[in-house]
Amino acid sequence: MRAAKWGALAVTIAVAALALVACRGGQATSSAAGSARPGIKIIMVTHGQAGDPYWSVVKHGADDAARDLGVDVSYQAPQSYDVYEMQKLLQGAIAQKPAGIAVSIPDADALGPLIKTAVGQGIPVVSLDSGETDAAKLGVLTHVGASEFDAAKKAGERFGAEGVKHVACLNHEQGNVSLDVRCEGLRAGLTETGGTATNMAINGKDPTDSQQRITTAFKGGGFDGAISLGPVGVGPMLAAAKATGFAGKLASFDLSPEILRAIDAGTADFAIDFQQYLMGYLPVLFLVQHAQYQLMPSQAITPTGPDFVTKQNAATVLTLTEHGVR
Repeated sequence: MRAAKWGALAVTIAVAALALVACRGGQATSSAAGSARPGIKIIMVTHGQAGDPYWSVVKHGADDAARDLGVDVSYQAPQSYDVYEMQKLLQGAIAQKPAGIAVSIPDADALGPLIKTAVGQGIPVVSLDSGETDAAKLGVLTHVGASEFDAAKKAGERFGAEGVKHVACLNHEQGNVSLDVRCEGLRAGLTETGGTATNMAINGKDPTDSQQRITTAFKGGGFDGAISLGPVGVGPMLAAAKATGFAGKLASFDLSPEILRAIDAGTADFAIDFQQYLMGYLPVLFLVQHAQYQLMPSQAITPTGPDFVTKQNAATVLTLTEHGVR
């Protein structure tokens, strides 16, 4: 991570800590006792269900913020990736006129008009995870997350430095623009060393089918690297690599116990961490502070990553995943 991004994130965390102290009358604590704000409700609408390994950490962050700040937070998401269902959830959120809405933006064309409607009705909106390039023009106050393209470009550069020339981007959610951007960034990073990346569709709802597709790709040759664009594809990727004796480099966007164990064991090389616990926690904090004091970070993007997990720190990070924060 560039020093500037580390600095911005450090400032964000420091501000968050000070805000909590201010909210608690000078004492930072994880208990919401004595500080309940029953008049403040925040609704978080995302494209990832809470049972997903990635989104469960986001929800954990939002739940902790609700407890720490003594506010009502409602986490809402489709049962599986479905932008039309997301539209319905966002419409319902707007109708409730909450103190703020936190929303992921995997498809700005579909969700942008509704976000503008919320802003036009005076509802503060903070985006998270996806949509960093569209957030400001939609009226979003700040975006909490990391640049998908920049993070993926760094991953491509990392592959390239290890001599990898052709990477399979294992895409488990076709239509999710953020995942397409990840593959584009990866390709840009690989180009610097003469490599490339191919966007390959797998079935996020069917691990067996996904494994079969990846196995076919690995047997077909031509790939000397593969990266899952999210935790859902990690299991099928690792299983296909074991079944075929794939000798290329393996990696993943986002963390899960499965990829961390593989990295620690040496059967995978790295994972890209966007620190999504902060994506759940900080939007709630920011919206509560805005509701009470009209405070909000001045930057368009509040960065939470990327960070790389390798064999050097995989075991430590794995322990933290057991607590639902990594």
